[in-house]
Amino acid sequence: MANPYWYPEQEQAEKVMYFILWFSRYEYALKNGGYYKKGKDKLEPDWHTFVQYLEKHSLPESLSGELDYLKKEPPKMQMVDKNWISIPYKTDWDLLIRSLTNVRNNLFHGGKHEDSKLLSKERDRILIDISLKLMQEMRLICPPEVHDFLI
Repeated sequence: MANPYWYPEQEQAEKVMYFILWFSRYEYALKNGGYYKKGKDKLEPDWHTFVQYLEKHSLPESLSGELDYLKKEPPKMQMVDKNWISIPYKTDWDLLIRSLTNVRNNLFHGGKHEDSKLLSKERDRILIDISLKLMQEMRLICPPEVHDFLI
C-alpha cells in the first residue's frame, strides 16, 4: 500500500515541481554549455567539472547557513546493502553540489520507509528549500556558456 506521506501538501508539491524544473534546466544548461561527460551510449551533465569551476569563486555568504546545515545533516545516499550513508565530500562547493544531486536522486529513486529516521516532512522541506536557494545563487556565478541556457 502506498504511503500517504508521499502525497505532499499543495505548497510543498509546488516547491518540488519548481525544484524539478530548475534542476532539469541546470542539467540542460550544463550539457549545452560544455559541462558534460560521455558515457557508453549517453551524454550526461558533468557536475564534477562544474564544481571545479565553482571552486574558483568564493562561496556566497548568503549560503553559509545552508552549508552549516548540510555539514550537520547532509542528504543521505542509499547503498547496495540498502543502508544509508552521509555523502562524502572534499570541499564546501562539492558538498553543496553533491547535496543538490542527492536531493534530486532521493526524490526520484529514494527508498525511504515508514520506519526510517529519514522520513521527515520538515527535513524534506528544508532540503528542497536549500536546493532551490543554491540553484538561484549559482545562476549569479555560472560561466556565461552555462548561464545563457538558464535564461
